[in-house]
Amino acid sequence: MLERDIIFREIDCICITEPYLYEEQLVGIPNGYNGIFYESGSRTAIIIKKSFKFIPIQIEKDFIAINCTGDSFQTIIISIYCSPSEDLHPNLEKLEKMFVRFPNYPIIINGDFNAKSPAWGKDKQDEKGKHLL
Repeated sequence: MLERDIIFREIDCICITEPYLYEEQLVGIPNGYNGIFYESGSRTAIIIKKSFKFIPIQIEKDFIAINCTGDSFQTIIISIYCSPSEDLHPNLEKLEKMFVRFPNYPIIINGDFNAKSPAWGKDKQDEKGKHLL
């Protein structure tokens, strides 16, 4: 299903949280794409067209950052997963380090922070939601 959607929608790059892994391999990578993920229990991934050049910056189970370049752009792409039962701060510290390390780059952040806030449609706000805002 994922593979079909990526091809049908002509997606260049997609960030996925809680990806489906089978025998430590990311499932759903179409031909012509690279899958970037942590090989042991990855909870986030990035799938990107092979026509884009990228350099992995950081690859961890819950945090992936790449420096992606095309013909006329250079962008940092980050995919994050925060478990509902885990502290948000370690991933926020990693994000801060990316802002410091790449102050003049556009940065795209995709994440499942498992945080609640009225800012994105929840009735109540939890501690994670407060910290994200």
